[in-house]
Amino acid sequence: LQPADGFRTSLDSVMLAAACPALGGDRVLDMGCGVGGAAFCLLHRVPECHVTGIDIQSLCIELANKNKSLNNNTERCGFICGDVCGYDVGDPAARFDHAICNPPYLEAGAHTVSPHEGKALALGHEEASINDWLDAGFRNLKSGGTFTIIHRADMTDKIVGITKFFYHR
Repeated sequence: LQPADGFRTSLDSVMLAAACPALGGDRVLDMGCGVGGAAFCLLHRVPECHVTGIDIQSLCIELANKNKSLNNNTERCGFICGDVCGYDVGDPAARFDHAICNPPYLEAGAHTVSPHEGKALALGHEEASINDWLDAGFRNLKSGGTFTIIHRADMTDKIVGITKFFYHR
């Protein structure tokens, strides 16, 4: 299930799930999970992992929870409505083995904002930068955890540069 209007789950979710190196028993944080497209693809590929999804859009979280039942994943995933960039599990023992995300590609001022609120949030976050998304991912990872991101090729240099910062702090 997904909203009739606005952002729709796409091939990016399938690629994101396929690129995540999760194994059975691993815990995965799906940042900006939407309706759970990447989460359910990952759970299909690695049935023994557990996925926690977080998204700022309450309608998407409502649909993700319905999708959880429709896909018989009630015990293997959970969804939280909240701001990805502010999310912090706190306790180092509760951190995730993997973080995955397909963040908004466009930053404030770099695009024409969609008139549809849900699509506008999904495609171009006006209050958070790619730095904020990467910070949230690394903050919630266990030592030695992996971060998998799907983004535009023209952002590779910037993402690699930011990532080097996180590895050296």
